[in-house]
Amino acid sequence: KVEYTADLDTNTLDPNLAVEYHQNLPERIKNYLKSDKRGLTNETISEFLIGWSGKNITIPVFDSKGNLINIRHRRDPQRSNGPKIWGEKGSKVSLFNIKALEIAKKQNASCVLITEGEFDAMVASQHGFSAVTSTAGAATFKKEGVKEFEGIDIIYICYDSDDAGKEGANKVAELFGARAKIVSLPSNNGKKVDITDYFGQLKHTKED
Repeated sequence: KVEYTADLDTNTLDPNLAVEYHQNLPERIKNYLKSDKRGLTNETISEFLIGWSGKNITIPVFDSKGNLINIRHRRDPQRSNGPKIWGEKGSKVSLFNIKALEIAKKQNASCVLITEGEFDAMVASQHGFSAVTSTAGAATFKKEGVKEFEGIDIIYICYDSDDAGKEGANKVAELFGARAKIVSLPSNNGKKVDITDYFGQLKHTKED
């Protein structure tokens, strides 16, 4: 049994590491990211500096000033054992793609989208939505993060369609009160659907 865990400390992350990992991205991982499973374009892969540590897919997390504060690791899709996604040692719950939130506020956008995971946020952004996510998954969204959304009128919460996703969406909605609106994704023959499935496997559009 092989399990991978974080081995870098967020206090000493090299800011150049995200670019280095991105440059090491193997062709087979690029093909996986661009398949219906993930539905990302080359442009999105480059924009978010998705990379490869040598054994896992890497997704860098930056703060509002552009500082590298964490690297999320996604298990190699060819493996099925061990944790699926994790952060570096000392990583704290934060907002992924916070730059989209900053841009939305500067442009006086009326709404933003909160997704359940990093890949969903990237897919939603690719389709023209201002999308962010918590780096701790459906079960955790820090109350302190609410202040980052000041000035945004409507917070759309679009989590996975399974029970865990629905429960998580309700918890986040409670934090935002009247500004929150929960998006319910259509079922795929009774199977769980997330934003990636919605655009990738189900072939829906932004207009949909």
